[in-house]
Amino acid sequence: MSSAELELCLDGVPIEFPAIVKEAILATKRDEIFPNCASLNEKYCWYLTKSQLFIWERLVSGTNRTHIPMQLALPLSGLHLSTKTVVVYDGAQRSKGRSSTTGVLIVSPEGVLRHWNSVHSQSYAECVLDLGNEVILSVELVDPPTEDKPASFILVTTSGSVFYLRANPECPNSGMLAPYKIASRDTSSIRRRLSSIMFGGNNREMSLVSRSFLFWEKRSQQPFVACVYPDALTVFDIAEKRELWTVKSKHLFEPVISNYIESEIEERSINVTCRLIDASYFRNGIMILVAATHDKSQFISLYLTFIGKDWMETEPTDAVWTARVPMPEQRALFLKSNEGIYTKLELRIPSRSAEAMKSERTDGIIIINQFFIQSIYVPDDLENATIWDLTLCKTANLPPLDILLGSALCAQYCYILMLDSGVFTIRLLPRGFSDSLNGSFYTNEQSSSNSLEDWAALSCLLSEMVASGLPKTAPIQSFHKALDLFGEKDMVLSSAEIQNIRKMSDVEIAELVQQFLRAVIDYTDEANKVDAELHAKKVITSRTLLFLRHMDLFDRMNERVAAAAALWHWRGLHESNAEVFDAVFDAAVKNVVEAQNLGINNRETFFARLGLLHYIPREAFNQLMIAINKGKSQKYEVFHSIADMFIVIKMGISSLRRCKCAIEKKSGWWTFHTITTYYKKLCEKICEELKTNMCSECERSRLLAYVLNLYDFYLGEIDTQPDDDKILMDIILFGRVSEGMLLAEKHRDFGVLVKMALRSDKDTRQKSLNRFKKVFDYDDFEMYLCQFLKKHGRNDILLEQKGQRVDEYLDNFKELRYSREISNKQYAKAAYTLMSLAEAETKSFERFADFLSRAHACARAAEPGEPGVDDVLNFYKKRLPELKHRRAIPIDVIRSGYGDDLDVMMSIDEMLEWNMVECSTDEKTIEGYLRALHLLSDLKRVEDSADLQKRIDTLWKRLIEIEEWPRIKNRDEAEKKTVFGRLCTELVEYHPKLNGSSTSVWSIEDRLLVAPRNFDELLDSSQIDKKCKPWVKAHLKWVIERLEKRAKHGRTPFFLIDMENVGSLTTAALDGFAPILEIRKRKWTDEAMN
Repeated sequence: MSSAELELCLDGVPIEFPAIVKEAILATKRDEIFPNCASLNEKYCWYLTKSQLFIWERLVSGTNRTHIPMQLALPLSGLHLSTKTVVVYDGAQRSKGRSSTTGVLIVSPEGVLRHWNSVHSQSYAECVLDLGNEVILSVELVDPPTEDKPASFILVTTSGSVFYLRANPECPNSGMLAPYKIASRDTSSIRRRLSSIMFGGNNREMSLVSRSFLFWEKRSQQPFVACVYPDALTVFDIAEKRELWTVKSKHLFEPVISNYIESEIEERSINVTCRLIDASYFRNGIMILVAATHDKSQFISLYLTFIGKDWMETEPTDAVWTARVPMPEQRALFLKSNEGIYTKLELRIPSRSAEAMKSERTDGIIIINQFFIQSIYVPDDLENATIWDLTLCKTANLPPLDILLGSALCAQYCYILMLDSGVFTIRLLPRGFSDSLNGSFYTNEQSSSNSLEDWAALSCLLSEMVASGLPKTAPIQSFHKALDLFGEKDMVLSSAEIQNIRKMSDVEIAELVQQFLRAVIDYTDEANKVDAELHAKKVITSRTLLFLRHMDLFDRMNERVAAAAALWHWRGLHESNAEVFDAVFDAAVKNVVEAQNLGINNRETFFARLGLLHYIPREAFNQLMIAINKGKSQKYEVFHSIADMFIVIKMGISSLRRCKCAIEKKSGWWTFHTITTYYKKLCEKICEELKTNMCSECERSRLLAYVLNLYDFYLGEIDTQPDDDKILMDIILFGRVSEGMLLAEKHRDFGVLVKMALRSDKDTRQKSLNRFKKVFDYDDFEMYLCQFLKKHGRNDILLEQKGQRVDEYLDNFKELRYSREISNKQYAKAAYTLMSLAEAETKSFERFADFLSRAHACARAAEPGEPGVDDVLNFYKKRLPELKHRRAIPIDVIRSGYGDDLDVMMSIDEMLEWNMVECSTDEKTIEGYLRALHLLSDLKRVEDSADLQKRIDTLWKRLIEIEEWPRIKNRDEAEKKTVFGRLCTELVEYHPKLNGSSTSVWSIEDRLLVAPRNFDELLDSSQIDKKCKPWVKAHLKWVIERLEKRAKHGRTPFFLIDMENVGSLTTAALDGFAPILEIRKRKWTDEAMN
């Protein structure tokens, strides 16, 4: 349905003001009723007087009466309170089966706060917020309450400060709230102004905030606050607690609107002045309502200006789209002298409309004034729309002599609350939606009538009609539900419900509608009055036809007519066209089974059956295949004729679509999987012919023009997005690079776009990719690019990309991400990524060692104090012993346990076990135990624990039990001939060298850490002869004494040269120093012993 057939309506809502509220309203003079004194949400309505707040539920479930309102006393204030500083919310549900309580927060402009955790208790917490004498503008709920956490709020002042109100930590459940300043614009204090006057500098005079709103950015799911000043727009990042940016009207809005006005009136230097009125979040960007004046007009003009989706990354420097809003009939309101109009305009966008990427079937962007409302559709693609393009603008007057009490936004609708008329939703409904069927269209005077509220009763009757006369099939039930939702004016859900029906053929839809309407018309029930039943049938049948038009199901039938008319006109243009036409339709009469079943035996009758039109491209292509093997000249003549026929059908369909306004082609359209299949086959056949290089250059150009035309239509009809399309690549290979790229960009074939970008040089490639990222942001081109580059092994280009989506993708491939972070000199991030890789590695030791070493190097290269650097250094310190001692285990030991898997990752316990395994010789066994002790000493140096001490005790116990003690005869043998005794001597006298090391790396102090302390307990738990216990105990004491005595002399003043593991040149250089170092060693040993 064309948007021109929509009308802006005030749809009455069954919400009544309770009697006590009406009394309060009547007790107030009409000229004393202040604006924004009433509002509502999904569950509650509320009304403000000078001293009280009335709250009541919108409707008691199952009844037509309202709750008795609750009355709450307002805090004292010298200024008028408004609904902008009142928050009514659902409290936390305390137990299952019980409904949640109702919480209320009221803040006076001076900062006096009253908070009811539950209005049913009538007890509240009150405090005076210390906000530095700032005036409160608005309060909004940011975090709903849960069982464990009270509600929190965002508070905005007129000077542009943003505060976070959350529960007082000293008494979190009392309802007391404490303000925490998040951010503010730089204010011009008296000290700063004096400094500017005396010493110079920029003095930033600020106007007061007129509007503010809290919104959640869709992609990041983070909260932001926008403050609208008359001369500027500021956005605050709540999560980061900072001002994101501020744009001045004279720098951004005035130049854009000046260019627009100057081009419109064809004059320059007209002194344009802009004033920002309101703003709202819209399609991942921000839509701003701007008022402008200039010297050539006595009126104020309104403009909608859109700031695109890049507002999170950079400060806006230009508007993406701007359009003038048509002036309503109340022109006197917009005279320059009436400055009050600025504060009496509101921009309202329901969240469903704001999140929809298309305007169709939404209620649009709504502008509210005390005398009129406007609803506006903007182009679907604002990035590429012309600057003056508005798809739709409808205006309706509010009831005369009535007073606007306030407005409210919910997820789907925008509400207005009128003093006398009641509550309405602002809706864009199809013309003729009225139930009265009196021949008139739905007008503003009818908007508050009860006729539109009759659908609830009609819906029940419709259900009886369907149940009595129709089978319970899925299409019938889906059609019934979609029509019911349409009657309830929920166009979005109705359109979603009809999706499966759109996939049906035209014949099937016609049969379905016929069955449905027949059941409605033939229904009768003696219990119903005859006139009421007839009225219901008239309403339902009229709504059904309106429903079919609104859902574009009629347009499918119309396109067949347009295609057939174009085809018939083409037949009469030339005799050759008529021959091809007759041949194709004669073949269709013979080959189409459905035509044979209908008894069709001539082409005229077949042509009259437009429901069979989709068979014509198939038969035309088959005629081409028959003629393909004939002579060269005749072959190309058939190519031209069949291609011309296909283009004529396409042009007929396209011409009808061009006369429509914003028709959305649905999934499963009649052209899909019928005629479009043969459009593709014809293009493939032409490409095959072009690849043979048998045609002339002129013929080649003509055939390529056919492919470009036909394939453009095919790609536009299919309901899937092409990816690296073969025919598009053929078009490019045939030399039509620009045309092929335009088609790929138009139909979002990212595979072709990326492939062609990768063929260019580095600078051109990156510029192209950046442009595609911006143009196809909603289609998530950035994620596609990452997947494409990863799939095709172009990690070098992947690491060059920047952006949030690239970071999210590389989160799944940390081995790529850290390289990108290092190249960007983000060493702290790279260190943390490498640390997580090392921590997650459980199979390959070499990979673990590489990740750990790189993480340490990046952490050392990062700036001190950067987040995560200390964590990486601590992790490295903790895992370094594991790295060092895993390398020290001999290869033959690893091979004995793990075969050829020498890169196996071992735990601490596994390394201890393999170091303590009994070897073929005592010397190797001793070396293994010394490696185990060294490992334990390094671990204990990093972090001591009871578990680690238990491992040390276990090692000494196994060392003692490894010997056959019964064969030991005296203490001397215990000290010199047993593995235990020899290991103790090695521990005291020598340094057990690690592979690849030629210096002393195991200090005496570290050896003392792993020396046994509780000898008696150790010997009692060990299996050892009683006679040997004193020898072992004495030897252990000797070890402790020697180590402690050596520890007093500090670190070893010499190097132990590994003569076996160094090269020949080094050996020759050090031969002369070895005797000197050996003498120093003996001298130091003697001093230590004495």
